[in-house]
Amino acid sequence: MAQREALKTLVLQGGGALGAYELGVARALYRDPANAPDLIAGVSIGAITAALLARPRNGDPLAMLEEFWRRVALPADFLLPAFRPYASLFGDPAFFRHRLDLFTIPF
Repeated sequence: MAQREALKTLVLQGGGALGAYELGVARALYRDPANAPDLIAGVSIGAITAALLARPRNGDPLAMLEEFWRRVALPADFLLPAFRPYASLFGDPAFFRHRLDLFTIPF
């Protein structure tokens, strides 16, 4: 019986802050294209990360994920350094914005 090649799988969990961690993991994985996963699954922010990595519009999974984080991250440069750890108290209204391009995404 012929042996099958093992699939590389990436499973991502939820929790907003973990999504930022997952970006770092993706950067490390995709540094070498041979490490790119064959299967990706996730829940909550992990599902968003998985979708962006699995179906990049421009063919570059990291560019899609980094663009997502550029859009949803709230820079804390306007705060004094002592207050930056509390920047999340302000929230980010762009994180939960309705996606109007949903019906124009090619599948």
